[in-house]
Amino acid sequence: MSDPSPAIHELLHQYAEALRADDASAAAACFIADARVVPPEAPEAHGYTAIVAFHENLMKVFHTDVCFSLDFLVTGEDGSAVALTSSTGTRTLASSGLSTYEVDRQAFVFIRSGSNFLIAQYLYNSAYRSLLHRTR
Repeated sequence: MSDPSPAIHELLHQYAEALRADDASAAAACFIADARVVPPEAPEAHGYTAIVAFHENLMKVFHTDVCFSLDFLVTGEDGSAVALTSSTGTRTLASSGLSTYEVDRQAFVFIRSGSNFLIAQYLYNSAYRSLLHRTR
């Protein structure tokens, strides 16, 4: 089996770009149909429709601009992969324009889809946030 990390790096980049573009459909396209998103401060989202709604609601509240780093990756013989990642970036509140700098940690489960991967499970926590500035 070939090294999956380039494909996983590309998927994480696509997901970050979708978040940066405030594109809930593009974000959800990074997930399998029955995926789960488990955020620390909101109900779990299960399935494509719920994941689109989760991202739409998230994007109504704030704009996210993050970059993911792949910290640890284990692959299975069945084409799955588990990764621990970290991200850094900013979130800007839509209501006030206030930005926070954040450092988060994530756990992903990926499933191979052809020559690419999709996200099957996504769990994250917010490790650090600090108020930066008003952008509006």
